Amino acid sequence: MGFEVANTYASAWQLEGLSKEGETANSTFYSCYSQKFGTGLLKVLTPNGLSIERNGFALLATYGPDLAVEIFRYDETAAFMKRLNGPRLLDMIDDGAEDAALDIQMDITRRLLDTEIRLEDIKTLEDIMARSVEMDANKVPEWARDIVPVAQQITRRLLLDKSQWRPLHGDLHPRNIIADEGAWRVIDPRAVKGPPAFEYANLFLNPWDRTALIFKPGRMEKIAKIASAQPGIDIQEVLSCAIASALHYAHISFGYGQGRHPINCIRQLLKLL
Repeated sequence: MGFEVANTYASAWQLEGLSKEGETANSTFYSCYSQKFGTGLLKVLTPNGLSIERNGFALLATYGPDLAVEIFRYDETAAFMKRLNGPRLLDMIDDGAEDAALDIQMDITRRLLDTEIRLEDIKTLEDIMARSVEMDANKVPEWARDIVPVAQQITRRLLLDKSQWRPLHGDLHPRNIIADEGAWRVIDPRAVKGPPAFEYANLFLNPWDRTALIFKPGRMEKIAKIASAQPGIDIQEVLSCAIASALHYAHISFGYGQGRHPINCIRQLLKLL
């Protein structure tokens, strides 16, 4: 079924040499060629990916190629885009340039927030958090039961004031920022409407598999202070957004018998709130 869908797009968008490169739970990727645009990548969302990344291609196109991967053709379900050669920002972190990578991500986040975005019918942070804030206590692991109610209360307060909410990338982390032709560009947005401070939330949790970095003494406090130095962004809101994001991922992870990482992040964030 997936290749049939990809072939439909290849025919509609005049793409040649379709070859599957990989897949995730959210999408399938194909290398291909366009006589107009050259070699590129076709990304086709799965039903799960569509629920998570709906309007993401439109958001990338709005950001433009100076900030995001260049989108040549797209609709809600698929996009034909430029192939970015890398490296990812995560590679810079793994090479020991943690501070430089943080500076780059902070700069990109500021530039994204400075971009005027007009997207209709975009999911909101309230939509995303609905199930997490109403999570049944019986489904919370015993080792998280002291933390989840506190995080839920903080998240509910965060959702009350929507006056400054705007479209956001919503999933900025070092694997979603890639270099190409001397510049860093973002990929794979969740496209969510929420408070500007939420754009910094993933910095506190990611990269998930680099726990020594995530829990490095002083790191979370440093991120919060840098983010809150931006006009109109309060440090309490930055921390609350990070807690809400961690709660969301904890809720998802509980279903797989996991979730300790986001819960541990919440524990650290609460010390700063």
